[in-house]
Amino acid sequence: MPQVVNQVNKPINSQLKLIIVEPCDFDFVYETYTDPKTLRFMSFEKLSKEEFQPLFSNYQDEASFFKVMTETSTIGVVRLLYGTMRKAHNVQICGFSIHPHFRGQGYGKQTIHTIISMLKSQQKKRVELIVESDNPEAISLYKKCGFQKEGVLRKYYKRAHEDHYIDDYIMSYIID
Repeated sequence: MPQVVNQVNKPINSQLKLIIVEPCDFDFVYETYTDPKTLRFMSFEKLSKEEFQPLFSNYQDEASFFKVMTETSTIGVVRLLYGTMRKAHNVQICGFSIHPHFRGQGYGKQTIHTIISMLKSQQKKRVELIVESDNPEAISLYKKCGFQKEGVLRKYYKRAHEDHYIDDYIMSYIID
């Protein structure tokens, strides 16, 4: 299990906490990930709840699948994939999404800063992510949080209902 487990249920800052997702969070995760604005940038097409269940279970098995919480509400979801061996200093942010009811309130930026702060306390040095080139809101958020574009994965992504391929950007933040 990653080192982050020591942080579970402990406030990272005064407003947000990262809590391990539990089976009872299924409906929230499903609603967040299948929101049309979010789903466009997920690695899967629209799934029924029954089809989503095995994916949800796989994410839970990673032991680094979190809900993002304020004192009173669950507001988002994020997966952190910890590197091993020669990449043990790396962590990849995956599947990060703020629930539609909480977007536009600064929670995305606050969540990213919370994650970076937590990873810094764990002596991690590199935070990375992959973002679709046609997702300007996410790219802008990551740049505002200090991430830099490192490269392009050309024709990396294809949505079933579109006839063209999408480039993805590799972005990273180096923790000093």
